[in-house]
Amino acid sequence: MKISLLAAFLLLPFHAAAARNSSLGLATVSSGTWAAYGDLDGFVPKPYADGLERYEFNKIAVLGLYGTLAGQPAFLSLPWLWTSKRLYTGTVDRIALGDGEFYLGQKLGGVECRAGLIFPAGYDTRDGDPWIGSGNIQVTLGAAVNPNITRYSRRWEFSMEAKVAYALDDAIAKAGSWGGYPSGKLSFRPSEKWKVGLEGLGYWKSSYWARSASLGQSLLGRDGPKPQWNAGLVPNLFVEDFLSAGLALGFKAGHSLWGYRDAAAYNASAYLLWFP
Repeated sequence: MKISLLAAFLLLPFHAAAARNSSLGLATVSSGTWAAYGDLDGFVPKPYADGLERYEFNKIAVLGLYGTLAGQPAFLSLPWLWTSKRLYTGTVDRIALGDGEFYLGQKLGGVECRAGLIFPAGYDTRDGDPWIGSGNIQVTLGAAVNPNITRYSRRWEFSMEAKVAYALDDAIAKAGSWGGYPSGKLSFRPSEKWKVGLEGLGYWKSSYWARSASLGQSLLGRDGPKPQWNAGLVPNLFVEDFLSAGLALGFKAGHSLWGYRDAAAYNASAYLLWFP
């Protein structure tokens, strides 16, 4: 099943029908880090107590492509990751391609509905230490309000999006694991050259590690294996400098504001936006 789904995804962009009315609207390249340094259950972080100093999830380079495919909104992301698990006794590192993501959208008025896949792009799905990803193929359903990916924006602009990802197969995490990911962004453009703003990222995850769960067990609460729950809320500040009509350089940074059985973390990244 995993091979056939992945093959179908890889062949889709090359299908003659899909190639019609296709264009690139925005390409992004980002690099940065998300470092977890303690436990967070509420608002107060506590240091790890098991010999772990911090867990760094570094983005060496992440490519994001936004545009249209066969006339429909589309997105593809491929990440190259470096995970560093820093212990008191030493450091363990792992470098690999992480989880790719693809979706197709459909505009309905001011809302863009989306359906897609998250898939392992190159790492060993049997190995979870250091962490690169859960190893699952996940189907996603989501929606976005005002997903402006052009170089133009109003002086004040607000956008929201959310998605649910559901694991179809067993890997490090088991089938039936799922997560919800809402986010919102508020931006202010004091001049044509500059944009600043606040971004809020949220997540709520239900993960099965011992054995898989059916759709009814994982989403409808029927009797079955018990999931591990965790959640978090992370605000970020960002600034973008529009170097030319089609190129912008951005920086963003943030810290966990709240967590439920999750890690306290800080993050920072730099990114380029290219509007062809």
